Amino acid sequence: GRRGPESVPTSAFLGETAKAVMAEMQRIREEFGTMFCSVFRTITSDNGSEFASLAALKDLGTKVYFTHPYSAFERGTNERHNGLLRRFVHKGKKISDYCLDAILRLEEWINGLPRRILGYKTPEELFEAELDAIVAEEVEAAAAQLGSAPTLRQMGLVIKAVIARAAGRAQGAAVAAKVQAALA
Repeated sequence: GRRGPESVPTSAFLGETAKAVMAEMQRIREEFGTMFCSVFRTITSDNGSEFASLAALKDLGTKVYFTHPYSAFERGTNERHNGLLRRFVHKGKKISDYCLDAILRLEEWINGLPRRILGYKTPEELFEAELDAIVAEEVEAAAAQLGSAPTLRQMGLVIKAVIARAAGRAQGAAVAAKVQAALA
């Protein structure tokens, strides 16, 4: 889905600095909350100075890898996505010259494009399936803590708490706290 104001130039969101990259990573960490390290188990980057601070993510449980110089083959999927992007944002053009709405449309197209390497599924549908599996694992783990015969109410509260925690937002944290109080 689309996020953010659609008429704001992308230069307000994009930057080629370590600070801009880490600000975006912080936004993503907040969006995924406690599930961040389950969703983003590894991150592979090139050696650009804008990615230097990514190594700090390993302290959170996400493994960070940096490719060797002039070794684009070490991140082939990323290079494929860059090629798709370059169909619309040609070499020499800055992505920040495009409005956010155009970039979001392009993002939707790229993530909704079936890939042979993915068994002709889309990145979006596989990502959503992986999120569903991660949430299901958290629900199972939380349900196991309730004992051998949890009530339907308890299970409903557990599911609600896991989803709220996964949201990673302040309102999600408040819902999770209320659910934990109800289970106590």
